[in-house]
Amino acid sequence: MLQAARQGGAGVLGSLLIHWQQHAPREVILCQCGQRMSSRGRRAKGLLTTLGRVPFGRSFYQCEQCHQGRFPDDERLDIVRTTYSPGVRRLMARAGSQSQFEQAAEDLSCHAGLKVEPREIERVAEEVGRQVEQWLSEQQGQVLQGVGTPAASPRPQPKFYEHLTVMAQILWGQEAKAPKSWRDLLEAGNISQLLSKAGQQLPASGPSKKSLLKQLGYFANNEAQMHYAEYRAKKFFVGSGVVEAGCRTVIGERLKQSGMRWSVRGANAIIALRCCILSGRFEDFWASRTS
Repeated sequence: MLQAARQGGAGVLGSLLIHWQQHAPREVILCQCGQRMSSRGRRAKGLLTTLGRVPFGRSFYQCEQCHQGRFPDDERLDIVRTTYSPGVRRLMARAGSQSQFEQAAEDLSCHAGLKVEPREIERVAEEVGRQVEQWLSEQQGQVLQGVGTPAASPRPQPKFYEHLTVMAQILWGQEAKAPKSWRDLLEAGNISQLLSKAGQQLPASGPSKKSLLKQLGYFANNEAQMHYAEYRAKKFFVGSGVVEAGCRTVIGERLKQSGMRWSVRGANAIIALRCCILSGRFEDFWASRTS
């Protein structure tokens, strides 16, 4: 019954696509070079949808000047250079991000009636992952621009403590440690007062003065990353446990199983995909592709 329902649904979907093409408004199709493109007839391709395979014929346009081609209907339906519908690619990407590609192929066959080779799931999952990676990068850029500061950490990074120690060693020898008052000012994000307090120890001349000025300049240049009181007030996580657990969930459970080998490019794509899914932003990503 389920197979019959899918076959019937595929037939209806095919009819809807034909109706959509017949009644869709037709605008002038322009090439990237700016020239108007001419229709060169219709080209057919089989489209795998969540209901099954659907024949799809669409108009092909070509530029007479540079000979570049376009399929406007493919662009409208988000099926450029693919025979998988957005719904199928979404399922393939999600399945491939959660389990081994062979297991993902079995799951799609059993639960969604989609017969797809594991290699195809791997290819589509990584392709979608790279698209997600670009989308997340653009989203992060918008957030950081709105906040006006670099990515925040609620606790001073180890390198900042190291620079405090270097300043103490410049002033009082290699065995010296940074005073507690300096560390307290750093952890409070009060960098201006830290600079003032440490600057009071500035030697009158010599290499030590030059070295200490360099360290003071480091804190002055990175002050925007050290608003720790503000970060704590916003309830940012202070400990590293949450990040470590996130790494195990996002990376370890999928990419570090026995016998797995990854290219850097493939691993980065799957990581981006899992981050997007586990953070509840996967549907936002697909919505952005049709907005």
